[in-house]
Amino acid sequence: MRSIRRPLPVLVLLLASLPAFAAARSWFVSTTGDDVNGNGSIGSPFLTLGRAVSAAGDGDTVRVLPGVYRECVDASLKSLSFVATAIEADPPSSFVTIVDGTGICGGSSCEERKSLACYGAGTVQCTGLCDDHVCSTTQTQHCLLNADCPTGETCSVVQATGICTNDASASCTVDVCVIPTGNVVGACRDHPTVSCSAATDCSDLGCDFGSCDRIQGTCSGSGAWCVASADCPEGETCESLATLPVLGLGAGSSVTGFTLRGGGLSGVRLSGSGTIAKNVVTSNRATGDDGGGIHVDPPPSPPPLRCWGDTSIACASDVRCRVCVGDTSVTCTIGQDCVDAGAGSVCAERGPCLSATEVFVQDNTIGDNVADVGDSGHGGGGLIVRAAVPAGSGTRLVATGNDMARNTTSGDGGAALLLAGGEGRLEARFADDTVTSNSAHDGGGLAVKATLSGEGARADVTISASTIGSNTASGSGGGALVDLSVAGTARILASGSGVRSNHAALDGGGLLLRAAGDGPGVRRLDVEGNSVSANRGGGSGGGLDLAVTNGAESAEEGTLVASGNEVIGNSCAAGGGGLRATVASSGAAAGASMAVETNTLRGNSAGSFGGGATLVTDSEGAAGASARFVRNLLADNAATNAEVGGATGGGLFVYAHGGAGLASVAVDYGTIASNRTDAGAAAIEIESDGASGGSARVAISNSILASNDGLAIGGPSPRDAGKLMHGGTRDFHVDVAYTDVFGNSGVDYERTLRDELTRDDTDIAADPRLAPDFSLALCSGALDAADPAADFSLEPKPNGLRVNLGHLGGTAGATVTVPDVNGDGEVDGIDLLGITAAFAADRLLSPQRYYAPADLDGNGVVDGDDLAYVAAFFGFACP
Repeated sequence: MRSIRRPLPVLVLLLASLPAFAAARSWFVSTTGDDVNGNGSIGSPFLTLGRAVSAAGDGDTVRVLPGVYRECVDASLKSLSFVATAIEADPPSSFVTIVDGTGICGGSSCEERKSLACYGAGTVQCTGLCDDHVCSTTQTQHCLLNADCPTGETCSVVQATGICTNDASASCTVDVCVIPTGNVVGACRDHPTVSCSAATDCSDLGCDFGSCDRIQGTCSGSGAWCVASADCPEGETCESLATLPVLGLGAGSSVTGFTLRGGGLSGVRLSGSGTIAKNVVTSNRATGDDGGGIHVDPPPSPPPLRCWGDTSIACASDVRCRVCVGDTSVTCTIGQDCVDAGAGSVCAERGPCLSATEVFVQDNTIGDNVADVGDSGHGGGGLIVRAAVPAGSGTRLVATGNDMARNTTSGDGGAALLLAGGEGRLEARFADDTVTSNSAHDGGGLAVKATLSGEGARADVTISASTIGSNTASGSGGGALVDLSVAGTARILASGSGVRSNHAALDGGGLLLRAAGDGPGVRRLDVEGNSVSANRGGGSGGGLDLAVTNGAESAEEGTLVASGNEVIGNSCAAGGGGLRATVASSGAAAGASMAVETNTLRGNSAGSFGGGATLVTDSEGAAGASARFVRNLLADNAATNAEVGGATGGGLFVYAHGGAGLASVAVDYGTIASNRTDAGAAAIEIESDGASGGSARVAISNSILASNDGLAIGGPSPRDAGKLMHGGTRDFHVDVAYTDVFGNSGVDYERTLRDELTRDDTDIAADPRLAPDFSLALCSGALDAADPAADFSLEPKPNGLRVNLGHLGGTAGATVTVPDVNGDGEVDGIDLLGITAAFAADRLLSPQRYYAPADLDGNGVVDGDDLAYVAAFFGFACP
């Protein structure tokens, strides 16, 4: 290769013309540092974070040593990394480097003792014990237990007055309960308005300082915290205190390893992209604003263009985002382009090219924070992310490994709220989070609300492998609410999570998930492998409330899939104690469908209809709406109302509304047993309604409807009013085939459906002999009774070469068939004789000797496997 020589002066000139880049550096902060004489080095650290921020430049790191720093830090105009050095120690700690803004950034103090700092909401930190004991020898050290005293001393000396455990400067006297002679209830001596029945009811009243209130300001002379001038010494006024975050961050910043508390305008406020990781964000308040713990706003200016599938790749157009996997700096069209460039053999799409904002909230403890604002479109007790996504932009939230507890707001999203609007892209991933004991209006734990217009808009929301428990919503979505309205594509996935003991005053006690839109994209909702238990809803959907809606202009079918979930012990006041699932379509080109498969719904209850589950198919357009309810177990559910009665559909409630197209529901391979109801059907209650031009079909097949307390299949005539319908003239039909209806307390089929119902002669009425786990016992009448055309290959052998009825039919969990060769109900010597007589006979090679009943596994040869089946069951007889 030929080299090029330049004269030295020219080279110097070229070097001088290049921009100067200062290397990123670290600035150190210590509680023993010096803001005046320190230089920010490890040997001469600053005293405050604020001083380090003023010295630092974009890209620098502020490293903070353990200690308590009482300040509000504004780094909102720079891109900095804040690192608590203790997070890098062994073991790491997020609890020893504390930035406390109480009384500086706002914060809170106790209602009746303004000098006592408290955090978050409620009264826990403002209520202490009256410690009136001291250690036996010195008699100066206060104690509650012997373990509080030096070795050899006991906590045994009682004093006339004590100190409060929540504020040692407050003296107290243990109150006593005075009960008049002959009564069982009295009043506390020093608190006569407090009733009591035992001494313990009064013992700690002297250390109850009310609720945790926001600090409005400081007293003009003494500097004491105050809410009003009445809290100050005589002659002083309560001067307004600025409400600030503990830490304000600029776009591209990060904070790691701190405890951040006492903020008056959130604990952390971030504008644009950033990372908040391994922190304790606790006891902050967003005064009249959103995001008590963490508040994330859109960036002040458009962020740089990045490939959405890999934001490490800068781009100017979508073309730049088609890259070689082996070297993403190489663009490609096909794999051969990568081979030619020596960059592997795979050409992958990593686009589109968008102005990308990414927020990472990972491995934090976010607790006891409050967002004061409470109207619609606000909230986020623990966290709020506001995403403005104009066309050509995208916002991604990754919230993983966080513990979010006891956060509250009267708005939406007790633990976390994501709000989005625009025409671009939105992605949210919640994974491995623990979300407990939070409260809000909608979404007691988590809430995602997005309205995106434009054909290119897209929203993807995932909640996975998380624990969501004991959250409360005064509206809907006790555990979590995701509500997407997107003209383009909307996808929701909820998988592998535990959702327990949440409560909503309205719909969706556990999870409320909705995907809706009216445009060319796909609407899809997947709920799989979750454990949903003991949730309550004041409306419908006690455990799960799921819906997909396709508008009139939709070009792709909307899809709802709920599979492999355990839905146990949930309740609601209206319909769908365990599950309410709805698909609706008003379009002519693309309908909506649901598949509810392989779920267990047990012990759920509803106060009006559908104790186990409610399915709704609503077809207002020619494209139709359909539901498949396949291989589900519905057992021990109830539709009952002790006050007014009349609840119906103990196991399953089906509503097919064929307004303009076909609304259909197919129940296949179901076990619906031991459910109960006030009225109508305890197994399956059916309603259908709609205008002329539509039709409705319900098909029930390969199922077991047994031992229900009520009718098996029922519902009002389509001409009559029901739970959801008003009555009218319909094109409606119910078909029942290959179904075992046995032992229900009412009639099998309600007479009101007589004109709309067809029973196939393949139905049976045999005892299914259900085991306690609702599998089939040996000799069950439901063995080998399904559609003979169904695939039996997954059932364990011997399987009778025919699928069983019920939720385990056709699966590896099916009950085997007793190898009774001659069909006399006993496995004995006659069966062995049948095997030996035809042994080694081949269906094709020796058809004269071949005996089909002896070929128990159906492989075409009577062989040793068939003999082994008989030997294993020898002597067994069906009762």
